[in-house]
Order: sequence, then structure tokens, then C-alpha cells
Amino acid sequence: MLCYAAPVLRLPPRRALLREPALHFVAAASLLAAIHHAVGERMQRAAAPVKGATAALDAARPMISVNPEVLARLQARRAAMDPAARPTLSAMVDAWIDEEVLAREAQKLSAAHEGGLSRPRMVRWMLSVLQARVHVVEPTEPTLRAHYGAHLDAFTAQPRFDFELVTLPAADAADPYLSVDAALTALDGGADPATLRDARFDRWERLRPATMARTFGPRFTRSVEASRLGVWRSVENGDRPTLLRVLRAHPGGGVLPFDTVRRRVRLHHSRALVAAAVADQLVALRRRYRIAAPPLP
Repeated sequence: MLCYAAPVLRLPPRRALLREPALHFVAAASLLAAIHHAVGERMQRAAAPVKGATAALDAARPMISVNPEVLARLQARRAAMDPAARPTLSAMVDAWIDEEVLAREAQKLSAAHEGGLSRPRMVRWMLSVLQARVHVVEPTEPTLRAHYGAHLDAFTAQPRFDFELVTLPAADAADPYLSVDAALTALDGGADPATLRDARFDRWERLRPATMARTFGPRFTRSVEASRLGVWRSVENGDRPTLLRVLRAHPGGGVLPFDTVRRRVRLHHSRALVAAAVADQLVALRRRYRIAAPPLP
């Protein structure tokens, strides 16, 4: 019986090569490399700075210049401050630049502010705009407790003071009754401080030292803390003679419990977040301007 072997089907060499998996892998890798090379070159050309483009963009930014007139005004303001609370000149210049940036940004946002509002009001308005852009997420209980622990000084029962102030007219007033000595004599004799002619009388109650320092200055705060109760004395408070009488000193205490001041902790935490976010926005706004300031001593 004759047996015939089945014929073996052989592909031509070229067709067999095209069906090799290794060839497919090499071809795909080569294609991807070519695409990456072409796209990479195009991105590098797009990202490469054009000669002179950086200088042109920098020149297009508006200029904020701290000229000698501004510097002299800041120096005069600093000289009139209480030495105990006097900031450095560089800090005052930096604050003036921030105010200038805020004023200019306010003018951009609203044409009504270009001529209708003063510079301080424009600065306050722009600060309120930056604050309104901040979204504060409701803090969790662990977050509040951690904030409370990191700022215990803010939640300590501080001493408080009740005091009265009499602000007299300028020291060169013609009427001798309005002089400091005459006013002190009248008040020590039992005169009503509200009846002194052309003098301003104010009464403050339960004021904390930190609030006094912000309102009147550290030197005035030290005068209040060192005063004898019920005794009138003269103090420095601006350019007008001022008389002070401390009525009562409420003693302070230790750190208040968290549950007692939880609402204050939440408010303190929120204000801290808003202040940090506003500071970040202000840094970004300053990058829109070229700042020119003279070297400071």
C-alpha cells in the first residue's frame, strides 16, 4: 500500500518575516521613538525663549517706583512714631508698595474708584475683594483643637482696664485754664472732666493691653499699667496734651478651657487662613509690576 506524505506549506521568506512578533515590536518602538522625537523638538522650540522676549515682557509690566518724595514722607512718619513700636524703614517701604499695588488693582477692577475714592479707601476695598475670594472650609474638631494648642496666648484671660482720657487743645493755647497744670489742678479739685472747655472727654471700659497697644501705642499702654487708680496724670498721646485716670484694673488669669472659647478658636482659625490666603494673593499681584526702590540703610 502506497502512503503519501502531506505536503508542507511553506510561505515565501518575505511573508514569513512580516509575521514575526519581534518585527512588530521593533517597528512599534521605532514609530513611538520617532513621534516622541518630533513632538519633543517642537515643544522645545516652543518653550525656548525668543531672544529679547523676556526683556520685552518685563518692560511691559507697569513700574512702581519708590521716589525720594515717598521715601521722605515715610521717614517723617516713622520719626513721629513711638520708638517702642517703630517699624524699620524697609518694612514701611514694603508696606507702601503693597498699598500701591492694591490701589492700582482696585482702579483696574472698577472705573468708579479711579477718581471717587481716596487711596486708603481703595486699599481697604481691594483688601475686602481679596478676602471675599477666599473660601474657608469648615474645620474639623481635631483641627480646631490643634489650632487652640498652637495659639494658647490668644485664649488667655488678659487683664483689662477701665480709664478716662481728657484731650486738651494744643499746648500753645492762649487760655491758661486749658494748660496741663491748670487742668490737673481742676480735676484733682473734683471738676467734672466732661466740663473742661474745648477739651475732649472719653471713657474706655474693659480694654485689654493688646487692644490699647493697637489703638494708642505701647508707651500709652505702659502708662496705663503703671498708673495709680483714681489719680489723674499727663501722658503722651499724639501731639495734643492728654490726661489719664485709671478707674479699675480687672485681673487676668490662665488659659481659658477649649469648650469655653470654642467659637473664638473657630474665628481665630478662620481669620488666620484668610490672612494667609490674602498674603499669597498679594504676592501674586506684586509680580505684575516692576518694583524700583532705592537701597535702604
